[in-house]
Amino acid sequence: MLYVAYIDPYTVYDNLHEFGIIDFKWVRLKNEPNVYIKRAKNNFIIIGVYVDDLPLLANSLAYLQLAKKEVQQAFPITDLGPMKYFLGMNLQRDRAKGTISLSQTQYIESVLKRFDMLHCKPISTPMSTPCKLSIEDAPRTIKERDEMLNVPYKQILGCIRYLVSCTRPDLCFTAGILSRFMQDPRPKHGQALK
Repeated sequence: MLYVAYIDPYTVYDNLHEFGIIDFKWVRLKNEPNVYIKRAKNNFIIIGVYVDDLPLLANSLAYLQLAKKEVQQAFPITDLGPMKYFLGMNLQRDRAKGTISLSQTQYIESVLKRFDMLHCKPISTPMSTPCKLSIEDAPRTIKERDEMLNVPYKQILGCIRYLVSCTRPDLCFTAGILSRFMQDPRPKHGQALK
């Protein structure tokens, strides 16, 4: 079950830890300190902490309700129901098939709009072919270097890398290639983003 609870934004993250996630036998993961887990017999619940959002994942509705009551004892929360959108990702659950699907269509559209690329032509490969990028593509003139100052290369690449980390691993190779030129992108590198 995926639920989101809302914590008053003035509440500090450390207060959540002190409140008694420990008192209620929640265990903070060592390798991911924003994630807590609680187990009892065949039941488990996981709470992720992101600013003032708490996505809850449980294998039992009864255990989920218990967890919400525990958190509610320390903080005012608002149950937003089953999670549908979180951190730029759409979540769709098919209970009959037992699947959860993630997509970032809205995020991609907002990125395209932000960089004035809504009307770009889609291609079937993550990087146009043939596309050979090299450090040797250095700007030959001051005009070419100035031209790249107007290209938000790092910002676009940051958006692509977020997609790679969430729902688009197929873009990993392309993001890796383009990342090689972040320090001093050339006009040809900027064209590869379009």
